Amino acid sequence: MNGYSDQGDPGLSETISMAERALESGDIADAKMRLLPVLAEEPQNIAALNDLAVAEIVVKNWASASSLISRVLSVDGKDSVALNNLQVLNNSLRRREVSPVQETLAPPEHFRAHMPSAPQTYFMDEYLRWERNTPRRKHSCGVFSSVSLRKIEGLLPEGAKSSAETGCGKSTILFSNISESHKVFALDDRASGADSSVNYFLDCPLTKLDRIETIYGPTQETLPNYKNHPSYDFVMIDGPHAYPFPELEYYYFYPHIISGGILVLDDVNIPTIGRLADFIAEDDMFELVSIVSTTAIFRRTGSPVFDPRGDGWWEQKYNRRRVSKNRDIYLSDTPANDEVSSKKLDHICYP
Repeated sequence: MNGYSDQGDPGLSETISMAERALESGDIADAKMRLLPVLAEEPQNIAALNDLAVAEIVVKNWASASSLISRVLSVDGKDSVALNNLQVLNNSLRRREVSPVQETLAPPEHFRAHMPSAPQTYFMDEYLRWERNTPRRKHSCGVFSSVSLRKIEGLLPEGAKSSAETGCGKSTILFSNISESHKVFALDDRASGADSSVNYFLDCPLTKLDRIETIYGPTQETLPNYKNHPSYDFVMIDGPHAYPFPELEYYYFYPHIISGGILVLDDVNIPTIGRLADFIAEDDMFELVSIVSTTAIFRRTGSPVFDPRGDGWWEQKYNRRRVSKNRDIYLSDTPANDEVSSKKLDHICYP
């Protein structure tokens, strides 16, 4: 979750891991109970501070979340998890007409003075309550943690008209609630019964089925044949993971994402998907907004759409920064840094 759970005292690391599991299951009280003693022993433990900030955001304790994020950024002003928490906190406050936090962070008193009387909740807050009171369900594909989806929801645009995803499950429930029209490109696994990803979102009472269009079949076949793409406010790529299938999905979606829209790329801990994330992070069309666990989130810039039927490899920054320095096209503005894959996320997830 935070990229730091393997640091320091092994006992503290295990306590933090247990707290993160509690967060993912929605047990905020248990997570806080485990994290507070860690901070009593190590007040500057980055992992514990970040996780406790997540817990405070979930329960809408803005002042405490602000203070915790500030403590992390005072140690490492570029900590990606803290900056992501700051983004989520700011989005939460904007939705509630509260002054957003600047990167320098206002003192906690600022938030107490502006606390709204009846704050609006995210959809994932409602989902977490439903999940806690529902017998444990599973489905056949990898499952997003609810905490990660809560963070992603905080980064998505409000008032989305149209969205799409490859793969389905818990994310489909979320997207059907925040987008007026959501397209799902996924395998039809309903015959799998209780293990079915499709049945998982179909059977959830929170899913807004009237907003969903399902396009069943392998995306290697359905996306090339699909002709009714609208302009998307956000897209999530989480279909088949083997190379080159995520690239194929990216190819069929990127021309349709609006300026300011969001592209979500899941499982960037897989080396080939991490490389795709590195490419997108350096492309003029996108900027990397955040990495939530193993999910990269990009925002579409105002740059022109790269011609999907042309070539122009020599115009792409990923290539220009990596060719011979003796070539005319070599770009020396910043070094090639492989912004996503360099984080070694798979090594963090599976130490």
